[in-house]
Amino acid sequence: MGERRAELRALDELIRSGDEQAIDVILERRFSGPLPSPEVLAGYGDIDPSLPGRIVSMAERQLDANIRNESRLTLSESVSVAVASVAASVLPWCVCVVSILAGQNAAAVLGGAAGVAVAGVSVVRAIRGVREPKGGEKDSGSHGSSGQ
Repeated sequence: MGERRAELRALDELIRSGDEQAIDVILERRFSGPLPSPEVLAGYGDIDPSLPGRIVSMAERQLDANIRNESRLTLSESVSVAVASVAASVLPWCVCVVSILAGQNAAAVLGGAAGVAVAGVSVVRAIRGVREPKGGEKDSGSHGSSGQ
């Protein structure tokens, strides 16, 4: 905290010295968000009175598009998990049936066992809501859907 006070005193001395170039270098405004700062937005209004409204409208449309894209992604993830679970569960059973019909009892037993194992894991993961990590991230063991 003492360091901060020393910085403020030094800034105060610089301002009192009247060195405008040094003051311009030190003072800086920061603004973060989907829109420019209110001062900048007002400046656009000086150029063309319709610009601030158009910029706000553009930001709103972008937000709506982001929400739609996230919803589509969530839906497609749900569908792909369901399809993969069904395929992983059904395929070994198909191998089992074909093996029985072909008289290959050992293959039928292995196919059936694989079907039970895969189906069990898929069902448990679906019930818990565990999602596969994206982009090579390691699974941190968190459960449920993330709001990212």
